[in-house]
Amino acid sequence: MLEDVKIVPIVFEKKLYLELAEAARARGMSVSALLREIVSDYLSRSKQTGSKPSQPAEEDPPGIDLVVKMDMEELDEEVSKVEAMLVSIDDAISKAQSKYADVFNAWLDSNKQRILAKLTDVENTLKKLRSKYYALKREVRNYDEIEKLAARMYSIKMRIKEIRGKLSGKA
Repeated sequence: MLEDVKIVPIVFEKKLYLELAEAARARGMSVSALLREIVSDYLSRSKQTGSKPSQPAEEDPPGIDLVVKMDMEELDEEVSKVEAMLVSIDDAISKAQSKYADVFNAWLDSNKQRILAKLTDVENTLKKLRSKYYALKREVRNYDEIEKLAARMYSIKMRIKEIRGKLSGKA
């Protein structure tokens, strides 16, 4: 007898269901019992091999070159560094806003050129990373990781605009 039962509706093409029903009859069991056995065996094998059946998108696409994969990892690290640079700039502005609230505009005026220079460095670095990104994108079409990098790079660009807005008093 089953304990703590969960009923799950499942849809099969007729031909596949008939084959499954025949296999269950041949083994002297119900279709449900056979399906539970099949799923249990599959999950046991997945645990033994260390694969994660629910996350096939995390695997590399077939035929991805190891050097290209290494380049992807390096680009990921470079994007992380740019993100960290932006966080430090944004944090400095936020801390100054709270710490020097009464004289923040004076602080901003005296530090604006230095902050703008750092933002320009970030933008220039981002431009260099874009060319690396496009080269890799041609190599690894339809790879989720390259799309994630694109989203992060876009987020960096939007954050730069946001910080520039703060500096010009628009934010």
